[in-house]
Amino acid sequence: AFSVVHICDTASGYAPYGALAQAPPNGYLYGMTEDGGTANAGVIFEYDPFSYTYAKVFDFDYYTYGGYPDGNLTMANGVLYGMTSGGGVNGNGTIFSFDPAGNIFSHLYDFNDSVGKYPYGSLIQASDGKLYGLTSEGGSNDDGTLFSFDLADSMFTVLHNFDSLSGRTSNGSLVQAANGKLYGMTSWGGLYNNGVIFSFNTTGNVYSDIYNFND
Repeated sequence: AFSVVHICDTASGYAPYGALAQAPPNGYLYGMTEDGGTANAGVIFEYDPFSYTYAKVFDFDYYTYGGYPDGNLTMANGVLYGMTSGGGVNGNGTIFSFDPAGNIFSHLYDFNDSVGKYPYGSLIQASDGKLYGLTSEGGSNDDGTLFSFDLADSMFTVLHNFDSLSGRTSNGSLVQAANGKLYGMTSWGGLYNNGVIFSFNTTGNVYSDIYNFND
C-alpha cells in the first residue's frame, strides 16, 4: 500500500532532487532538497524507515556552505559526500561531506571558473578510492570539466576540460564499468552538437568520445 509519510514544506525543505542513500549502522535514509530550509537554499534530511520519521539535519546557507544541491549523496568510508550546484565562496558550487554518526557537516571545496562550476550530477567513488564528478560549466573552455577529489589529502584535480568538438555541458553523473573506465554523457557538443557518450580511462587520463547523438 502507498502511504504519504512526510509532506515537504518551506521550513523542512522542498523540491527534492536525486535519490536516497542508506547509511549504516542506523539504516536511516538520507537525501537532499534543492529548496527550503532556513536560507531557502536546500537541506539535508534523514528518514527513519522503522518509525516513519522525517528530520531535517542540515540547512544549506548558500554563501558559505553552498546551496541548491541537485544530485545524490554518495557513501564513502561511512561518510556521505555531495555537491551543491551553486553558492559557496565563489558562488559556483561546493563539495561537502556529512557524517551521519554525529550529524557533522564539513565544507570541503569551492568550485570556481578555472576548475569548473555548477555541478548538477553526483559524485561517485571509483575503485581507486577517489571521488569523481562533472561540472556543467567552467574550465579552460567554459564547457565544464571532469575532476577527481582525493579523500586522503583533499586534493582536487581537473582531469579533462570539455569542449564543443568532443562534448560539452555535462549535467549528469559518471559510472564506473567492469573494465575500470568511467562513462558519462554531455548535453551538447560533439559532431552534431547534440551531446556525446564518452569514456575516461583514469590510467593515463585518456578521454574518448565514443558516440555522437543526432537528430
